[in-house]
Amino acid sequence: MSAGEYKHRKLLILRHGKSDWSKNVDDFDRPLKKRGVLAAAKIGYWINNNRSLNPDLILSSPARRAISTATIVAEMIDGLKPEIDDRIYESGLDKMLTLIADLPETVHCPVIVGHNPCLEELLQHMADVPKTYYKDSKLLTTGTLAILKFPFPWDRIRAEKGRFKDLIRGRDL
Repeated sequence: MSAGEYKHRKLLILRHGKSDWSKNVDDFDRPLKKRGVLAAAKIGYWINNNRSLNPDLILSSPARRAISTATIVAEMIDGLKPEIDDRIYESGLDKMLTLIADLPETVHCPVIVGHNPCLEELLQHMADVPKTYYKDSKLLTTGTLAILKFPFPWDRIRAEKGRFKDLIRGRDL
């Protein structure tokens, strides 16, 4: 792959939609609330209508609310089905950086669907995010999509920062 091709790499980091705490289930099995379903659908629709993104892989935490979010988003994007990656649930920064570094060179725009605080820590580590994107001191509220660009191969993710492009909140669409 030539150096010019790397400039088109994007990473989409998506926090799962709002979960339903009224159900008496453990954290792993917590479903989405209706509001979370709606936010996921809005984000999926938004991604699909922004052709410059063109995701080619969706990786999801195995937790129910993340899989549900990933599935709803995938339904809005032709030809994609979410893949489960156990490293995303209750993960730390190091595991997430390894997950990204392990992405195949043929992947240009993955979507990672997971949880806070890990995803927010990952985003802050990988790019400088302007303070104006924080809402009530939080960056990745539920149903929020962060878009980053990387002009280098995935395996250099530990050594170099990407460029923050945008933050889209499902509830604001």
